Amino acid sequence: MGDVRLNISPARRHFKQRIGQVNHFLITTLIGLDGVKSKKFTLPEEFSTSWNPRNVERSAERSIRFILDASLSWVVDNLDSYFVEASRKPSIIGSKELNEGYTKADRSVNKRFGLFYHEARRTTNIDKYAALVALAIQWRNNTVHYGANNELDDEYRSLLVQHKDYYMGEFRHLDVEEMLKSFDSKDGHPTFKEVTSMINAIHKYVECVDEHLLKSLDLEQFKKDLLDKHCSMSKQTKRKINNLTKERKEVYLKTLYRQYGLEVEDAVEEKD
Repeated sequence: MGDVRLNISPARRHFKQRIGQVNHFLITTLIGLDGVKSKKFTLPEEFSTSWNPRNVERSAERSIRFILDASLSWVVDNLDSYFVEASRKPSIIGSKELNEGYTKADRSVNKRFGLFYHEARRTTNIDKYAALVALAIQWRNNTVHYGANNELDDEYRSLLVQHKDYYMGEFRHLDVEEMLKSFDSKDGHPTFKEVTSMINAIHKYVECVDEHLLKSLDLEQFKKDLLDKHCSMSKQTKRKINNLTKERKEVYLKTLYRQYGLEVEDAVEEKD
């Protein structure tokens, strides 16, 4: 078998599949609500008895707020799914300290986020993205959890202010000061631009974390754990693999590796 590489982890592939189309869904929904707001719509007959708001424009505005809050919540929950998948066998976490910290973090997405951030900043330029992700987590908590009044850590607030020109240029004129002012207010909800910026930052954050973890990955151990996981799904599988010829086993493993996102080069035959 030729060289085997892992450029994108199964955890990140899973994450991208889950939220890859979220911006498209969000924009499509908001276009529809804009039509409601401007009263340029036709009410389907099946909804005529259950939808009759006193103020159509106000109803559309409240629905837009709900969709933006819900989208942010959905993406943050899927960020947490990346942490979960990264830690599951075959795990891409090679650091003993990170593994121990992850266990102690229990179910807190904020603690998990901080652990992976401080690990990945050793080799990647993750700071600018992590600051927006930190804000996304706290904002999501405040809009979803009843009575929550979470604050943004000074570390991330300082990073947001420090890089405000970067966000203005690279995140479609994102105004950090206005965003923080809205977050700090009692009834502050993120705007469309702010939500899409935080979604973009979460993508970049996961990319940086994945890149860092794969640099120190023990690929042989990963392949072994992958095979163990695969065999544990069926008692007959391990026996089947062991009974294959060397050539057939190699083909089987190539297919298995590729299913989990590994790149496998075909071996070059030596000529006499």
